[in-house]
Parts: sequence; structure tokens; C-alpha cells
Amino acid sequence: MSSSSSTNISAFSTPLSPSTNSDIKTQKFVYCTAYIGKKERTAELVYSANKAGFRGFDTGAQPMLYDENGVGERVRKSIEEGLVKREELFMNNILTLEACCVLSFYVPTKIRSLGLSNTALDDLKQLTASARVHQPPHPIPSIRQNVFHETEGYGVYHREFCPKNGIISQHLRMLDMNLDLLHNGAIVDVLALALEGKVQTGEEKAIALYGLVIDIGGISIFYGTTSAGANESLFGRTRGVERAG
Repeated sequence: MSSSSSTNISAFSTPLSPSTNSDIKTQKFVYCTAYIGKKERTAELVYSANKAGFRGFDTGAQPMLYDENGVGERVRKSIEEGLVKREELFMNNILTLEACCVLSFYVPTKIRSLGLSNTALDDLKQLTASARVHQPPHPIPSIRQNVFHETEGYGVYHREFCPKNGIISQHLRMLDMNLDLLHNGAIVDVLALALEGKVQTGEEKAIALYGLVIDIGGISIFYGTTSAGANESLFGRTRGVERAG
């Protein structure tokens, strides 16, 4: 790993592992490569995110949203250039339910882990219980991915259930669905304390929100921007939130 990338690594980029399997590691910040405006620049943005300190990436075989080949190409080059090591990386890949059912037979040998997205808590509980009694036992999901929003209770009940069952909570759409939280006095005050000054920009408020949620513990969140400067700020300023916390 190059020295320029390692200087950006803080406790916020330390990998997470489910309590039931320390071999599975995901990142607290996962760089999301989806949506219009990013797809055409995927390789460039993945490289920039690697340099900033990202070791987790979200992609998928959905051409309307992702450039999966672009992610693979840039990650391969980053490894060849010595920017990262393969074992440092965590790749989220979106699959259909049918594909997951087939692949579950290969966990944890050829496939290390599987997760679920947009799953109600009751369904997750039922699936976890049935996986344990099935003979032979089915793998329990390692990650549960859902939006972070008031309508979902900000994931509170999932975060109570998931750690007890060796599941990591992964949140997406944290910023665009929670703009009201950027005006929350506690968030503004914590970042101001971390930076020893007054919060001035929306970007700084967003970083404060990310840092505070990550600091809850056992949580991974999606982050996506086309700005290399914003990527650098994320790791630099969340270190400040960490100190303030």
C-alpha cells in the first residue's frame, strides 16, 4: 500500500466482522458506484476512492445502474500498482434471490459470505431461525442492507437484532433521504467541536452525520460522490468526529 493512501486510514476505515465469523470483513464506508453520472466514470472514480482510503465497493450486474466491468478493471490495476492488496478489499455485488439461493450451497467454501437487501425485520428473523434448524444448516446472512430513514426507524430494531446473530447492518441512501438531519443541532455541534470551529458547509454537515452513525458501532454505510476532494474529506474529517466523540 502506498504511503499516500495509508495516511488517510483511521478507525472509521477499520474493517467490520460479524461476531460469528471473523474471516468475513466489510468496510465501515463502502463506495457506491451506482446511478447516473457515475456509471460512465466508474473506473476513474474507483481509483480516486482507492487513493482516498476506500477499501469497500458496491457494484452489480445491472447495466442501467452499474459499470461492473469498470470496477473490476480499476481494482485489478490498483492491485497491480501496489495501491491496495486484494485481501484488503470488500466487494458488494448485487444478485437476484434465485442466484443467492444457489450460491448459498457454496458458503463458506468457494463463497465467503452472502447478505440480504431491503428485507423486513420479521422476514430476517424468520429466515435466520429456519437457517439454523435446516439440515444441513443454511448459512445465515452476514450483512443486512436497508435504507437509513425515519420510516425504517433509522434501523434501530435491526441494530438490536443483527449483532446478536452475527449480522452487520449496512445502510444506504443516508444523505438523500435524511436532509433534515443535516440541520440537527447535535450533528452541527459535534462537527464544530471536532474541527474546532463553526460548521460552514453542507458537505461538512453530511460528514458529521456519517461519522456519528458509524460511531454507533457495527454499522457499514454507503457513500458515493464524484468529487475526489470529498473522498479525502470524508476520512480526514471523520477522524475529527471520532476524536470529538
